[in-house]
Amino acid sequence: MVKGPLKGFGVSGGIQWQAERAVGATKVSNIPNFFRVDGGLNYQVGKYNIGLVVNNLLDDRKLLTQATLPTNASGYYTYIVEARRNYRMTFGYRF
Repeated sequence: MVKGPLKGFGVSGGIQWQAERAVGATKVSNIPNFFRVDGGLNYQVGKYNIGLVVNNLLDDRKLLTQATLPTNASGYYTYIVEARRNYRMTFGYRF
């Protein structure tokens, strides 16, 4: 905000949504849908700023971003799982 009691404050947010995903030779959805919410707050005064971002606000522990089915007789598979709720705080100075 430029003027008023909230001057210097900011809000950010975002979502990620992936649905109807399939792995392998099938066209049938075989990976769970993926929905993630992120949000943050920041404050700036003069040349200084501080920000806090929270990823995976809903703390969904089943966020699967990729899966690989067996490709040979060894039964190889991989899963990439998103992190649980996590935080990032930043401090900045503008030169």
